[in-house]
Amino acid sequence: MRERAGRRRSGGGPARGLDRELWAFADPRFWTGELADALTAADQTIGPDGRPIDVDDPLAEMLSRHGPGSPQARVHHLRAPVVRAAVAETERRLRAVGLTSASR
Repeated sequence: MRERAGRRRSGGGPARGLDRELWAFADPRFWTGELADALTAADQTIGPDGRPIDVDDPLAEMLSRHGPGSPQARVHHLRAPVVRAAVAETERRLRAVGLTSASR
């Protein structure tokens, strides 16, 4: 999901030539709002072993794995702020109802 979240939310589809394939998800309900933020936050702050990780860890890992010339790197400047904002907003929502996120 991690890679899909970035593509859906911040332009990774066009960088990969997937405009037509992703058109079915053009409706903002698929990529905005509380649910999309929470799914992105969970995906980006929980590691493969189920333990909390910092949001910047998977972003850095993706760049390292795919390299500086990759489609992922070309949209990183768009994707990273969107992912970080989704995590921050989810954490704010959790605090507002008296909960804390697992990543902190």
